[in-house]
Amino acid sequence: MIKQLHIFDFDGTLADSSHRYKLADNGKIDLAHWIANEDKTHLDTPLPLLADFIDMQSNPSIFPLIATARIWCQQSVEWALRYGVTAHVIARKNRNDCRGGAALKIQGVNRLLNLKQFQHITEIHVWEDNADYLAEICEYYSNSVGHFIPSNQGF
Repeated sequence: MIKQLHIFDFDGTLADSSHRYKLADNGKIDLAHWIANEDKTHLDTPLPLLADFIDMQSNPSIFPLIATARIWCQQSVEWALRYGVTAHVIARKNRNDCRGGAALKIQGVNRLLNLKQFQHITEIHVWEDNADYLAEICEYYSNSVGHFIPSNQGF
């Protein structure tokens, strides 16, 4: 029986994609630069927290998932499989999806929480390198525990 849901951001938390990351003049991600370097996804490297995530995948009382604002392209799929990630992924389907990162993650998680197998969730853990997203998600879920993961990618 699943008792805990663990929501992991991806970039800057499980994967170091900082070689493709750049801030724009407004202090947020330079999306044009990110998109132009998407073909370098295979060069992203695993971060230490990935080992904990992999361990959680084999615990029947924990449901770890990835909730990311990136588009989950074929290279992302291949990267995840190379490093043993077989979990559910909440991500943008295409570039037309302009929702904020926290809203995208909350909406995806809510779809899961409506399913029968998630009726016994007692804790929601949120692992995030963006302090604003972390605060918004944890405020939304009253039974959540926030884990801030400092990175050079969480603007």
